[in-house]
Amino acid sequence: MELVRARLSDWTPSAIDAVCFAPEASGLKLLALSRQNGSVELWDTETWHCRLSSCPTSPPEGRAAVALLWAPDLASAEGWRLLSAGLQQEIVEWDLETMAILETTTSGAGAIWALALEGQTMAAACEDGTLRLFSLAEGRGSVVHVRRLAVGQKRLLSVGSCEGFLYTGGSESRVSKWSLATGVCEGSMCVEEAGKEQTLVWKVVPLPDEMLAAGDSLGFMYIFDTVACVALQRFAQHQADVLALCAEGDLLVSGSMDCRLCHFHRQRGSQERYAFTEVKTCHSHDIRAIAIDPTKDPDHWTYVSGGVAGCLVVQRVFRKLGQEDRTARRKAQPRECSAFSSFLQKADVAQQRRLVLCQMEQKLELWHLKEPTSQLLQEDESWTPSKPQLLISLSLKAATATPGLCSSALSPEGVRVAASDAGGTRLFEIDVKELQVRRVKALPTELAQSTMRCMHFSEDRLICARWEGGIRVLALGLHPKTRVAAGAQGPRDAPGVGAGLADLGGCGRGSEGL
Repeated sequence: MELVRARLSDWTPSAIDAVCFAPEASGLKLLALSRQNGSVELWDTETWHCRLSSCPTSPPEGRAAVALLWAPDLASAEGWRLLSAGLQQEIVEWDLETMAILETTTSGAGAIWALALEGQTMAAACEDGTLRLFSLAEGRGSVVHVRRLAVGQKRLLSVGSCEGFLYTGGSESRVSKWSLATGVCEGSMCVEEAGKEQTLVWKVVPLPDEMLAAGDSLGFMYIFDTVACVALQRFAQHQADVLALCAEGDLLVSGSMDCRLCHFHRQRGSQERYAFTEVKTCHSHDIRAIAIDPTKDPDHWTYVSGGVAGCLVVQRVFRKLGQEDRTARRKAQPRECSAFSSFLQKADVAQQRRLVLCQMEQKLELWHLKEPTSQLLQEDESWTPSKPQLLISLSLKAATATPGLCSSALSPEGVRVAASDAGGTRLFEIDVKELQVRRVKALPTELAQSTMRCMHFSEDRLICARWEGGIRVLALGLHPKTRVAAGAQGPRDAPGVGAGLADLGGCGRGSEGL
């Protein structure tokens, strides 16, 4: 094809709500990332590409995870667990090999805004103003509610843990200190208010030497002494809500709705105070999440940030201030990782019919690229190809009312389209001339009710990779009542689209491969 590059349809990236590095003790070079479309991704921190993604199983307002947490698995010597929580009022544990949902636990207290881990006890900051404590001691797949702490009358937005204490912030203009052993509030630290409006404490982060950082809705960032429960410092580097905070060693990074990243370094000496050092403006929209790589490097820290723009930004900060040369500064420029996910957005091309199928988050678009005229190309050097034409826009209506598409495929002849979401897999026949779409209903139940990670047409076969693991091959053109065994060849000239299905083995946990 003559087409080199074209922008066929508008693509809107999904916002990043939370990021979390795997602990250094785990040995996993992974970053967990959650998006507003409900998907949770695992990124390789050495190559900075998306290794695996979960299925977007619900609308953005219902399933998006706003908190991520890594926890050790005591039942396994080297096992680690990934948990998430959000406005869907559930705590979800993920299978790290397939990114399928392993277990869900209801909070019993409404939406969950933040998670924190202290030993094998996980604390959840909930919408009803309570802290819900869950035990992870029973190992993988087990999240058991053990206690409820009534912190306030309004919602809790943040929680942090350190040395047996839990620190909570919410919509009541204060930060509270709670003993995990006794369940008693041992102190309260107040933040400023603007008039009669109460201030929201969006984020709290424990710091070394019994200090605590907090970011609020007025754009202030506080450093508190958690023993005396008093404010030591207040920074006003931001002009809007401070939504993200992260600390590692002597580095503290804050992110805000004003698109600014601010760096603070701890000054060693008698005062042991933090000092503002620099500001980064590499984001174009609100910053919602920041995480610092726990891997120890003698020269610099590496941290990531993300937000509404949907782009993951990787940056380096030198440990020793004032010793950067020009070469080091050039190498330390922010690195932007594309928000485009090959798991959730893709395009298929039917070369023979000059058709392109674009998979969006909630719909499929079929575009036609007109054939160029060779005579025009020779006579007029300024000639440009005609604009692509949108033929069909296709949306799936699943029984679960979930709009997130997981995979799709277009046949080489451009006459069939397969699509899959959380509600199952569907096959369609397309008549481009008449602009008609007909759904093929004679699909095996196992295929129709399964979510596919990837699909591909090969001659008269549709090859599907199930999200939970395993390959399914559907023979197209078979009689509906004909069943095909694994590896068998079915008749290729039979009329219609049948239900011949071959199972080529599993590729998930415990499988021996194909």
